[in-house]
Amino acid sequence: MSRLVTEIPNPALYSRNIKLICFDLDGTLINSRGEISSATINEIRRIQKKNQVTIAMATGRPLFSADQFVDALGAKGASMFYAGALITDVETRIPAFECHLPKPEVQSLVKFCRSNNLSLELYTGEEYFVDTLTDCITIHRDAYLKHEPQIFDLEKLASKERFLKATVSHLTDPEIDQEITNLAASSKHWELTSAFGAKHSNIIFHNFTNAYASRAQAFQALLEQHRVRPEHVMAFGDAPADETFLKMAGVGIAMGNASESVKKSGNLVTLSADEDGVALALSQIFDS
Repeated sequence: MSRLVTEIPNPALYSRNIKLICFDLDGTLINSRGEISSATINEIRRIQKKNQVTIAMATGRPLFSADQFVDALGAKGASMFYAGALITDVETRIPAFECHLPKPEVQSLVKFCRSNNLSLELYTGEEYFVDTLTDCITIHRDAYLKHEPQIFDLEKLASKERFLKATVSHLTDPEIDQEITNLAASSKHWELTSAFGAKHSNIIFHNFTNAYASRAQAFQALLEQHRVRPEHVMAFGDAPADETFLKMAGVGIAMGNASESVKKSGNLVTLSADEDGVALALSQIFDS
């Protein structure tokens, strides 16, 4: 069972081999106000300077909506975006790995969303496209992405363009969730991960990526790009999609706002994002 960071007898043992720290964004670094607290930023900056650790992102977000956080935290080198569909250097923008959704799957997803009146976003490396601005898409744009979508006929676009990720969003509804789960199970070529917005817990985002672009694959790619081994990695996360990183990293730390399943995936549990859980864990483990 995972232990609270405040209850471990010798916290410094957990930082002894750490060279790379991978952070999820929403619900981990980013609190319910849509911010990374100054306490968290200051603590990350402190350990970068004193302990010479490298910071990387491991998020389902696109790079264009993570730029401000990459800059604020001083992330270097390769990070993971689109839930593993893109590994790219945040400074040079040169991709180390990218894996697109098959066109037939994208086309079937467009038809499914249209027939069920669901919001759909399709993402390339630097842009995203929508049929129309629904309430869910507008909230996603304003509260999270901070980036204007391109409005286009998605049915036409799906036959021409290549996409790294597709996101279906809607107000919480178990029946719709099950229909989306059934759709995901109808093809072996894509993978579905789901998460609630940090600021809007009544909206669920279902993210489709290529099945080959798994979190496990992304973790291995980050090891290669940063030239480290698993025991050199510390990972923070709060959602079921983060469990792979929490399990594979030498030190996995789940947020207090995570589910019990996610908490069991890591070595340690800290406080919630709203309680500066990342800052607390880093201050305990990387002795000041």
